[in-house]
Amino acid sequence: MNKLYIIVAALMLFCIPAYSQLTPEEVMATLPDLPTAAQMIAYETTQPNPELYNDFQQKLRQAQKQSQAMVDKSMGSLANDVKSATMKQKVAGTNVTNAQVMNMSEAERQEFAKSTILNGQLSSMGISTEDLKAIQSGKMSEDELASKMMAKQSGGLTTKDIQAMQNMTEAERIAFIQQSGLSESTQAAATKNKKAAASNAALIAVMQKITSLSGRITELTQKSIRLRDEANASGAELYVKNYKNRIETLMHELALLSDEEYNEAQVETKNKQIDQLKNEFYSKSIPVWRNAVISAMDVFRVEILPLQYELKQAYAKAYELTGNPEYMGSEQIPFQAAFAYLEAAGCIDKYDFVK
Repeated sequence: MNKLYIIVAALMLFCIPAYSQLTPEEVMATLPDLPTAAQMIAYETTQPNPELYNDFQQKLRQAQKQSQAMVDKSMGSLANDVKSATMKQKVAGTNVTNAQVMNMSEAERQEFAKSTILNGQLSSMGISTEDLKAIQSGKMSEDELASKMMAKQSGGLTTKDIQAMQNMTEAERIAFIQQSGLSESTQAAATKNKKAAASNAALIAVMQKITSLSGRITELTQKSIRLRDEANASGAELYVKNYKNRIETLMHELALLSDEEYNEAQVETKNKQIDQLKNEFYSKSIPVWRNAVISAMDVFRVEILPLQYELKQAYAKAYELTGNPEYMGSEQIPFQAAFAYLEAAGCIDKYDFVK
């Protein structure tokens, strides 16, 4: 790759004005050309280009740096949006914001946490801490408490009402509710319960999808690593099985040649034999390794990236359902695959066949 690549890549990134316009595919496209198999084999034998890997890694780092700078520039604004939304969000079941909680003392926070948890649990059942105190003091009976809890769930019907309706026909139940004046409230309660159930079901489905997608992405990431590990192990096994002893024997024979016994022709012959064996070995192992690196890269490009687009949608849906800032910023998710793709390319010179 020459200077033209650097200029074109820099111009391409410079001309992208916002993070939302920079796609994961464009980040992947900044990858400089990988060293060819022939260049890699030559590097290990005749070494016509000792800077082969250094040059590639330098270009790769520049591509990563330029892409990351564009992402960081936009993510700075997104991070502020997330922080602002988080601080404005009220603690569930209260009118207190997260910002207000942050300004509390440690003792106040602990007390607030205890009361929030308790009040939230009681409120969901239709009772309050005052009701508990009334029960303890005897001002409220257990039956009265049960009726209050029932009324919360049903829209005003007490336990006595429910018991009375058990032996009624459907028409009689409707008439009873209408006569009690609770027709609208009970219908509203039923609708609210149905909506809550539907919302909970939707959220559960989204969370299950997030968990499933995240698990699959983790598995595929391990697959990418495994592809390289297997290729490296294959090369090491090939070396030990067919080349190690032969090369080491020739090198030992060279070392044994004393000054008195020095024979230039013999030395040249043995060096040629060693070079031939090395060239033969690397000609077999390097292509396998290089293909494994490319396959490991393609795991992120072909398999993980589509899953991360799905994960992005799932996070957006979770934010829609909950309003939780934790699920904001889903736009950044697919870029994880793009940068992992570039990082995987950086492993091109990480083989370790000869030990």
